Amino acid sequence: MANWQKLALAGLFAAIVFYGGAIWMGIRFSKQKPGVPINTFATFAVGDPMPLLHFERTASEKMDDIDSFRGKPVLVYFYSLGGTELPARLAAKHTVLALSDEKRYAILKDLLGKPQPFVSGRITQSEIRSQLPWFRQGPRPRAVLVDAEGRIARFFEKRSDLEQFAN
Repeated sequence: MANWQKLALAGLFAAIVFYGGAIWMGIRFSKQKPGVPINTFATFAVGDPMPLLHFERTASEKMDDIDSFRGKPVLVYFYSLGGTELPARLAAKHTVLALSDEKRYAILKDLLGKPQPFVSGRITQSEIRSQLPWFRQGPRPRAVLVDAEGRIARFFEKRSDLEQFAN
């Protein structure tokens, strides 16, 4: 066999391995579905501790964040409040922390103590139901007021409740 034929055969083998690996990875990652919004704090009650952890941060950065919130009441909202007027009124009186879906899933990941990584830091709804089936029950708050000790002080289930609280 000539030298160029050996090189061509090696190149063909490398291409097969490379594209086969790419196809395998595509199939593998296509099966991992991103999380869908769920009733995250359904089973939390007034007086329960509320973790305020940011998304995709190191452990020391998370502790810095928790320390920065300690001793201050914080209003945490989960859903869009529409426009900027209401959030601005709330922020004038309270420390406001908006949690995206990713941050809520990251908080759940920390609560569940799941060590393995998730796509975009999310936990799928089926994984939560398999471990905590009671997460589907209860109220669906738009926002939570966390007191200075880091415990849930009040749930806001309606926008009108938030409007009244902002006044």
